[in-house]
Amino acid sequence: MLRTRPSDLGSRAQVAGVDAQAFYPATACVFVANLPEFVRDSRLEVELTRAFSKFGIVFVKIRRDQRNMPFAFCQYTKDEDAHNAVTQGRGTLIEGRPCRTEMVKANRSFVIFNVLGDDVTLEEARVHLSGFGPFSKCEVLHPQIQEAMRIKGGVLVEFTNFDPGRDVISVCKPLTPATASARGLLTKPQAYRHHPLYRVVAYDLKKSMQAPRIDPDEAWLQRYEIDRRSIYVGGLPVDDFDVEELLTIMAGEVGEVQKVQIVQKDGRTSSSPALAEDRLVLTKPILRSSGSYRFRIC
Repeated sequence: MLRTRPSDLGSRAQVAGVDAQAFYPATACVFVANLPEFVRDSRLEVELTRAFSKFGIVFVKIRRDQRNMPFAFCQYTKDEDAHNAVTQGRGTLIEGRPCRTEMVKANRSFVIFNVLGDDVTLEEARVHLSGFGPFSKCEVLHPQIQEAMRIKGGVLVEFTNFDPGRDVISVCKPLTPATASARGLLTKPQAYRHHPLYRVVAYDLKKSMQAPRIDPDEAWLQRYEIDRRSIYVGGLPVDDFDVEELLTIMAGEVGEVQKVQIVQKDGRTSSSPALAEDRLVLTKPILRSSGSYRFRIC
């Protein structure tokens, strides 16, 4: 396996000793993904710089996630250049692989919410997060997005600029004693992940709205968990008595019945009576037979 290491950025991604992403507008930064894994970071930096410099002056940074998959930030000096890079650079082959491009919002958009489920006011959000930088947006999160993120009463905060040193999730800015006293809040700085009332999470709309992937093995095990508590009974008439009620009573002597599902089928001939198949789902598997009733498994 190819050993990769981060490229030595040195001053290449800086302007007068300042990170280019902090120096130039955050709205002029492009996120590039779907890069080949087994390529050195320095080679990726070269290829991306060659490909995306045709849209304007660009500063490229290569990063890798926990799975060692590379991605890049392409910081431009002007918004127009970045938007051209997103639209025209999408699908550009980088070492034989078509890249994916989108505008960057990382380290800028966060959601603050109350762990008790109480609504967070816009003023509360400003008090807690304004110390990390000026806002470009502070608004109540849409109910549909809150449901997707499984939170209640959240407020979306978007910072105006990218700040590589900003750590909103881990750090809690201290409040002045007067402000804390007026609002009943804490004055000591502490991590939001351990805060007794508030949590702050990164806001990713695409990730929040994506349907969770279904693990086929987990789905099979869930079906089996139901099947092992189920009894199938066939060949039952449906016109003479209440099948569901009778079978619930009969199976109730074996175990607690959770559900009875009746599937009615027409007779094979016009003179044949209608028949039913029943599926009884118990709350737990049957450990032993009880009474004189017998259930035929179909």
